[in-house]
Amino acid sequence: LYAVAATTSALAALLGAARAIWSVITLPPAVAMQPPAPALYQSFLTGEGRLLSAFSQLTIMAFRHLLRWPLRSLLTALGTSLAVALLVTALFSFDSIAFMVDTVFFRAERQDATLSFGVEQSTRALQ
Repeated sequence: LYAVAATTSALAALLGAARAIWSVITLPPAVAMQPPAPALYQSFLTGEGRLLSAFSQLTIMAFRHLLRWPLRSLLTALGTSLAVALLVTALFSFDSIAFMVDTVFFRAERQDATLSFGVEQSTRALQ
């Protein structure tokens, strides 16, 4: 299962890199040397001056950037939340193992040794 996941991830990374390199190679030199065109943003709540004055310029720029690519923003938030959930789950396992060790060895079975016999023995067998 892990080998399939690792192979799929490596293949996706290699294909993505190959596609990026191919798009750069096939670009004509005159087009490749031009700077990228600036992004075209739509007006964002321009009619409400009082509403915009509550936010800083940096916050408004961040909102515009998020609204420009909503799917990218959604997938980024989803990926971050899943990563945090995975981290919390992984760290929970350490605490649960520590709790089980404490419960079994220091609370439930406090003896130093346990003897188990296959057949019933008298109490003299313990001496």
